[in-house]
Amino acid sequence: MQGRTRERLASGWRFSLGDVAGAGQKEFDDRAWQEVSVPHDWSIAGPFSEENHPSSGFLPSGIGWYRRLLNLPDLSPGARVFLEFEGVFRDSSLYINGRLAGNHESGYTGAVYDITSYLQWPGSQSLAVRVDATRQEGWWYEGAGLYRHV
Repeated sequence: MQGRTRERLASGWRFSLGDVAGAGQKEFDDRAWQEVSVPHDWSIAGPFSEENHPSSGFLPSGIGWYRRLLNLPDLSPGARVFLEFEGVFRDSSLYINGRLAGNHESGYTGAVYDITSYLQWPGSQSLAVRVDATRQEGWWYEGAGLYRHV
């Protein structure tokens, strides 16, 4: 396709475990959050405990947030911008510049979002992803987070 570019968003992410109020907002201050690269599984770093669900390998689940800034060149008229998540475990909500751009409720299928109408020019674009890994889909270790490429 003419003019099509594709870029992996592996670095520049910040992560916080827990359901952080206001984390989807554009101006939210995430400087104290942990810097991570994607793919990232927060569950694997947690402590094993018999209090955790056996299907998670007795590792913690929960809710976590990811944030990053995205710098895009000016778009040509009619151009579209898509954001593709190859895997997020489990229920995810995507916020672009503080606005909910979509939800995806499965940890085993990818999701593609047309984010063009959420972009604000000029300047950096704010991406925030809330990941709720409190429900299991299988009886094996499933992990938690942005566990595949973006």
